[in-house]
Amino acid sequence: MESFVTRQNVSMKSDVSGPRERRSAAAGVGVSYSSAARDYNGTFSAQRQELVEQWVNYATLADEFTGQFLQPWYESWVAMSALSNAIPVPADVVPGTENDAYFVAQSMPWIDPLKEANAWTALVRAGFASEVEVLRKRGVNPRDMLEQTDAWRREAKKRGLVFTSDGAHSENSGQSGAAANPASAGGQDINAGV
Repeated sequence: MESFVTRQNVSMKSDVSGPRERRSAAAGVGVSYSSAARDYNGTFSAQRQELVEQWVNYATLADEFTGQFLQPWYESWVAMSALSNAIPVPADVVPGTENDAYFVAQSMPWIDPLKEANAWTALVRAGFASEVEVLRKRGVNPRDMLEQTDAWRREAKKRGLVFTSDGAHSENSGQSGAAANPASAGGQDINAGV
């Protein structure tokens, strides 16, 4: 009996470990080619397309994990906490909504951070996403971010520092006094009449 390994097939190339075979094998088992082959070469568009196609599988697994394990566990934990008075339900919580939770799976990793950040900014500005959703997709706790930003800005203000990340200031942030606004120092504003 002829061994499968030594059997010659005219329709197969002699190199069974080539990229075409690895792509076929990866597609058959539901993983991305680049992950299976550890080959991360290609254009931005090709890498992004592969990531988008593969991310559907990850999103499905995250939904399954949330629905079958995480959400039932969380609902039981909230119910036990309320029944034992270990964690009292705040007075402003509507009865029956104590265990309402918004489960957010990790978002796709960024291939081009500038393009991704611009896309999230556009979605938030258009009202198709919230700042909280963007923060959670990045793995950031929105309350922690607010506390950190508030503390940072108070400390910066105390030291007389201004950063462009603070939306309360113009794009000239980082400059002080006359340098930021030449007209206020008796100079001519180059933007006057524009």
